[in-house]
Amino acid sequence: MVPWPFSFRDVHYWLAWVIIGSLALHIAVKMPLILAHWSRRSDAATIAAATEGGVPDSKTLPAAAKARTGHGWSRRGFLAAITAGTGVVVLTTGGQSFAWLSGLNLFAPRRMDTGPQAVPINRTAAQAGVADAALGPTGC
Repeated sequence: MVPWPFSFRDVHYWLAWVIIGSLALHIAVKMPLILAHWSRRSDAATIAAATEGGVPDSKTLPAAAKARTGHGWSRRGFLAAITAGTGVVVLTTGGQSFAWLSGLNLFAPRRMDTGPQAVPINRTAAQAGVADAALGPTGC
């Protein structure tokens, strides 16, 4: 007996589509602002002026923007770091799916070379409760 009166799997499947749709709608609504900021090199002072509607000077510029002006990561540097991090995660977990990456398999939950016929086994037939069906009536 499940503690909820609905199909858990179906609800999560459709909820995922709702979330993907809402994310796509959010990106579409914000796209003009995104394109305006990505199409030119801008510093914190310009961004602060655009978001507050004022002219950037030392009196109207927020303290946080003053501290960040000219320092920190560029957009390209940030995207390069994200790309590199994603690449490291893919390389260190890809060994569970691709034999040629098995040497780098540091964080994957499975290894390809374990189990019978180099197929990882999560549970035995007895643990899964299917020993009779797996072994047949003779138990061989």
